[in-house]
Amino acid sequence: MLFHFLLLQLALKDHSTLYIIIRLLEEHLRIGFDVIKSATENFAEKYFIGKGGYGWVYKAELEHFDSSVMEGDKEPKLPRRRSTVAIKYILHREDKHGEQGFFKEIDTLSSCKHPNIVCLLGFCYEPPHMILV
Repeated sequence: MLFHFLLLQLALKDHSTLYIIIRLLEEHLRIGFDVIKSATENFAEKYFIGKGGYGWVYKAELEHFDSSVMEGDKEPKLPRRRSTVAIKYILHREDKHGEQGFFKEIDTLSSCKHPNIVCLLGFCYEPPHMILV
């Protein structure tokens, strides 16, 4: 977690390192834009559930890494499952606040374990697309 924090601090000072940081994040959380686009039928209105200051939220069925079955000290097998998920599509902003918020949310949601906070199931970072699942 400290490692993620230090990388995030570096990224916020130097935007050219943002892409490198995403490449260093766990590969099992990465979901391709084409997979998300297909699951939402090109972000069709029937999947749209809300919007906020940084983007839109959709609901769809998607296959993702299942973190609930990680076994103690054993090497994880990275099981996958299909379920209904929230897909947060973060809008591109000229002031870079959307991009900074995206990385902060990845850092927070991937390291925080609390019953009242949703866990990060995956993300897509294929500029200009920034999506949290």
